[in-house]
Amino acid sequence: AVHSFYGQIMTIVPGAGPCLGCLLPNDATPTSLKEEGGGVGGGGTPVFGVIAGIVGCLEAAEALKILLGA
Repeated sequence: AVHSFYGQIMTIVPGAGPCLGCLLPNDATPTSLKEEGGGVGGGGTPVFGVIAGIVGCLEAAEALKILLGA
C-alpha cells in the first residue's frame, strides 16, 4: 500500500503464519483514505512517485526471498 509519503508491505505465507484476516479486524475499512479523496483529481495528498518505486523494490525483494528459500 502506498499513500502520500509512506508505503507499507507485508509478506503473508499461507500455512506458515497468520493470514490477512487474522491481522486485520473484521470491520477494517480505509475510511481515512476515502474521506481524504486521494488519486488524480480527487483532492487529498498525492502519492510521491519515488515511494511507489521503493515499495515495489521491497516487494520484489520479499518475493525473491520466498522463491530462494531465504
